[in-house]
Amino acid sequence: MAERITIYSRIGDRSVDHNSRYCIFSRWSTLSLKIGHKKRDMPADKNFFANFDDNPFHQYLGLTLIDTREDFARLRLVIKETTPTGIGGSVNGGVISTMVDMAAVPAVFSNLREGSEPAGTADLQVTYLRQAHGEWIDAEARVIKRGRQLCTIEVEIKSDKGVVCAKGRVLYALRTSGPVTRKEGESN
Repeated sequence: MAERITIYSRIGDRSVDHNSRYCIFSRWSTLSLKIGHKKRDMPADKNFFANFDDNPFHQYLGLTLIDTREDFARLRLVIKETTPTGIGGSVNGGVISTMVDMAAVPAVFSNLREGSEPAGTADLQVTYLRQAHGEWIDAEARVIKRGRQLCTIEVEIKSDKGVVCAKGRVLYALRTSGPVTRKEGESN
């Protein structure tokens, strides 16, 4: 069964003009996401990375996974007319925080230990340094500490000119799915 999730560009009971300086979403859109009780593909599965760009929410925002390697991931948001905007036509802060969160996930999953399962984002912090403008922005995520139950990931949001627009830190929770084997020097 699929549940329909609708995202509106409305504030209160009125529509938001796309040219408004405080536009949250630039147009009416509907996303259909499959939500069910079936066990989803495990992120360590290659399908996670292959299907990342096909996720309806990622497609709506225009997010693509452009690079992954051990403990690292890079997402790109190509800025279009439909990209949610903030003050001065910059990329909306909510989109930037979403990029921070979404970039952390493949960075963690790129090196998921045997016996570990994802449990979701435990904490998300974003510091906005300047407005994000340009043709595209990237989110570069690096796992800086990997424990049995939590991973700490630092994320930088950069413009197409390489200017850092925001920095984020994500704590991503893990749970054990069976016997866990620790690598030497690995902590909780």
